[in-house]
Amino acid sequence: MRAISFLIIGLLLVVSGCKENSMVPAEVFDRAWYNTYEKEQEGFFRFTPVPKGQGWQYEGFRLNTDGTFVEYGIGPADAAETRPGTWKAAGKQAYKIQFEDAQRQGYTLYLRSVSHDVLKARREE
Repeated sequence: MRAISFLIIGLLLVVSGCKENSMVPAEVFDRAWYNTYEKEQEGFFRFTPVPKGQGWQYEGFRLNTDGTFVEYGIGPADAAETRPGTWKAAGKQAYKIQFEDAQRQGYTLYLRSVSHDVLKARREE
């Protein structure tokens, strides 16, 4: 009887220690997602992974499982730039983004409708 009690307590501890982002499919992490500029409902935009060499892939992001984040965008003189930072879970499919550059304002990134080749996301300042 004692062994069963310890087993149940151990399982409860393991389950309570699970991160909230575990509800998000693994396809989201460790890959680049680029904005297609197709606007969806409630301010969400459609993002897809695109092969390198496509000329229009200049705005996107990457969430890495180690907590690092990279935003892709257009910098001065219309040159592509990367903006490194970090992310932390901020709720169900929500991530608080902070940049290494203290002058760049962070935001909350909300994800919805994730599949292997399409991700819907929006950001709030």
